[in-house]
Amino acid sequence: MLARLFLWLSGADKEYRKVKDITQKDSWINMEKNIKKMTDDLNKSSDDFSKKFNEYMKEEKSENITTNSKSVVEELVKLAELKEKGLLTGDEFNEQKKKLLKK
Repeated sequence: MLARLFLWLSGADKEYRKVKDITQKDSWINMEKNIKKMTDDLNKSSDDFSKKFNEYMKEEKSENITTNSKSVVEELVKLAELKEKGLLTGDEFNEQKKKLLKK
């Protein structure tokens, strides 16, 4: 408080206010720049995450399709073996084959 009184008495109060206003304005400008940079960084990180997640999901779907295809083929082989052994009739084999191929 005493320092401000001294500034006012010496006529430097106007200069002090100018410096204070400029400093506050610079502070706001820097804060705005920092917020913009943080927002840009966050958006970039979000985009990177989305790309990696989509790649992962494509790989996962591809693996599931491959696994499902293998399991269908394995089931068909088992059904064929049961038919050859006489444990399934031709109609039963065809019915089970249709069910497997619908998956």
